[in-house]
Amino acid sequence: MKEILTDADVDTHCDCGASLEQTVETQRFTYGSEPGVELSAVVPVMWCRDCDEAWTDWRGEDARQSAVDAHLASLKKAGSGQ
Repeated sequence: MKEILTDADVDTHCDCGASLEQTVETQRFTYGSEPGVELSAVVPVMWCRDCDEAWTDWRGEDARQSAVDAHLASLKKAGSGQ
């Protein structure tokens, strides 16, 4: 799913001046020391058609942090025997 960004809190233009498109992707990442645990988060990804560059912003960081927080909460719950 691609859409032209309109959110006032999101930069809608690339440094090259082109309008950005946004996709929503599930990103997998490793959390913790080796071997770590694989977590996933649904994050918005900005893409510039002119530069063919893609990146995430603060919303992606928030989504990844929420995944870490949920993982830690599940460990705490499992450790308490509930």
